[in-house]
Amino acid sequence: MTFSDRAGSLAVVVLAKRPIAGRVKTRMVPPLTYAEAADLAAAALRDTLRALDAARFARSVLSFDSDVGGYRPPGWAAHQQPEGGLDRRIVPALQ
Repeated sequence: MTFSDRAGSLAVVVLAKRPIAGRVKTRMVPPLTYAEAADLAAAALRDTLRALDAARFARSVLSFDSDVGGYRPPGWAAHQQPEGGLDRRIVPALQ
């Protein structure tokens, strides 16, 4: 059985931050600018969601730190992360 065969019975949750300059990929500055780092984060998020969407999971959830805006693929559930550390943000997304 391949992963693609099993994906239809599995769920996936993606935790992400809105790619805003100065808030994401800040360790890449320099050599990138904050705007370039945000563009890179946005591209990585789009690529990740596209690849996971192609796998056709039984349930797909995008857990965002703010409004998901135009990032949520059709058929994906949206979940807004609560404030706090990773432990406080990940558990509600899995429920």
